[in-house]
Amino acid sequence: MSKVAKKYDGCSGGMSFFWKNVLGKTPPWEGCCDAHDQRYAVGGTEEQRWQADLELKACVTNKGHPNWASVMWVMVRMGGVPWLPLPWRWGFDTTYWNYSDVVQDDGANDEVIPTGTIRHRPGVEDEHPK
Repeated sequence: MSKVAKKYDGCSGGMSFFWKNVLGKTPPWEGCCDAHDQRYAVGGTEEQRWQADLELKACVTNKGHPNWASVMWVMVRMGGVPWLPLPWRWGFDTTYWNYSDVVQDDGANDEVIPTGTIRHRPGVEDEHPK
C-alpha cells in the first residue's frame, strides 16, 4: 500500500473557478493550493496552520506570482480559522472546531499512513472525539 494524496478543490474562494472558466486554464499555483488543502484538512495546532500558510505563500511566490501570494496569505489567515463554519476552515475534514493537539504526519517515518489520518500526541488521545 502506498501513500495517496486526496484531491481537494484547488484554490478556494473562486480563484480556481475564475482561472478555469474565465481564462480557460488551470491556475499556475494550483498544486500549491492542493498541498495547502492537505494540511488544512487534518488541522492541528496554531503553529502548524501558520507554517502551512507560509508554505502556501512561498510556493505561489516561487511560481512567479508574489502579489497573488500575498493576497492569498491574507485571505487564508482571515478566512481559515477553525471556528468559522466554512468548508475551507482549518481542520475541515475533522470534527474539531478549534486548534487541536493533532500532530500532522510529516512523512519522515516508514509507516504507511492513510490520507487524512490524524495522529494524536501521547497522552491527549482521550481529550478529542474519535
